[in-house]
Amino acid sequence: MIVVFGSDGFLGDRMVAKLRDAGDSDSLWSASVDDEGRESVRDLVVPFSDKDEFFRFLPGHYRDVKWVVYCDKRIPNTALSVFRMEIVQKLWTLAASYSIPLLYAFHQPTESPVSDFRPDDFAQWTGKQYRKPPFWYIFRVGEIYGRYEGCSGELVSRVNMYYRQIVETGTAILPKKEQDDDGEGVTRDYLYVQDAVRVFYWFMLHRPQNGVYDLGSGFARTDFAVVNAIFRALKLPPRIQYSVSTADEPELLSPSFLPDLRNLRSVGYKKSFFPVEKGVKSTLRSERRT
Repeated sequence: MIVVFGSDGFLGDRMVAKLRDAGDSDSLWSASVDDEGRESVRDLVVPFSDKDEFFRFLPGHYRDVKWVVYCDKRIPNTALSVFRMEIVQKLWTLAASYSIPLLYAFHQPTESPVSDFRPDDFAQWTGKQYRKPPFWYIFRVGEIYGRYEGCSGELVSRVNMYYRQIVETGTAILPKKEQDDDGEGVTRDYLYVQDAVRVFYWFMLHRPQNGVYDLGSGFARTDFAVVNAIFRALKLPPRIQYSVSTADEPELLSPSFLPDLRNLRSVGYKKSFFPVEKGVKSTLRSERRT
């Protein structure tokens, strides 16, 4: 089985859906299906949202677990500095003890240029550990958006916030202090959620070099570009206002995490990522079908 921890969050939920859609067509599943094929694909993916329940479950079932995948929820980073380091260290220790591959993905906060979880610190910690998981991947994920975002009650992306603003009022209000009328200003990397889970699944299949990886689209865009992409996807004329009031802004603003994809490309992941225009269009098309 494949255990997905954090499945009550946006990214974790999409990862569960990806694994279940993949079925048993790839070698990832071969060791998890019995000789008589009695287990269904749905049975092979075990979602967990409670960390204590997961830690009680693992010691009695580790022989059946082929992967532990932990997709962190996107919540305010002020309460996570200690928690994130502790949880990933505990997951590492368990995965190493039971020889289980580990994949951990966490959101790089957009409201602060400094992460509450420092991959360099974790990398130094792993170097001091005698026992290691057979395969381990830590992903630092940028601004992620897509279908079903916000269903889990966690923080949502700027794409989602602007979309709701436009649907409700017909107008997008952009922060004047970040950019001018020509769209110049602070840029962010916007990652379509389907691109993220494809990367995770590829790593689980191909098992490249262990390590910490940045994950984003590789396209740095302004808020101006994002709202114009939403207007085009909705087939509406753009209506944009600029405000100097922080009350009108969708979140606290500062330079955002811009991922470095060189490590990802160096291990053989060659697929392209959706630019925000294509990702927004795909997201809204999927929403209208439901």
